[in-house]
Amino acid sequence: MMFEFMFSLSIISSLTFVLISHPLVIALMIIFQSTIISLFISFSPYSSWFAYILFMIFLSGMMIIFIYISSLTSNEIISKFNMSLIHFPIFIIFITLVSLILSKSNINTFTYTNQPSMNSTNSIISNMYSTNTSFMTIFLITYLLVVLIMVVKTSMLTKGPLRLKK
Repeated sequence: MMFEFMFSLSIISSLTFVLISHPLVIALMIIFQSTIISLFISFSPYSSWFAYILFMIFLSGMMIIFIYISSLTSNEIISKFNMSLIHFPIFIIFITLVSLILSKSNINTFTYTNQPSMNSTNSIISNMYSTNTSFMTIFLITYLLVVLIMVVKTSMLTKGPLRLKK
């Protein structure tokens, strides 16, 4: 039941994402969508900690993007959510179809009774950092370091787009 509810929330937020035009509301919708996805991942008995770490990293990146976009956009008033006459029936039909499909399908949610043993958890971690994937791991670490340096250089208060206007 909870899985179906979160899946419908994910679909609804994806559909409303297309209709929104203000960048700050779009950033908030992305944060909401990432929260739902991290909740999906946290139901897995293998990776509840992974969902938390992934959400924290994504949220910190979104905070930086949120500050950057809010400094670039002018002080526009967020208009009311107005859906055109063409979008509304399509939106209602799609939500109805998704709810019918979810109610008739047998979605197997992750259960907590199938807790992994320590051997399977250790094998997952050892496969993640094996010699076959070491190049990809080093590449991702280097990529994250370069992106971090670029974001810090971009958001310096005296040189970047976040500088104070006098």
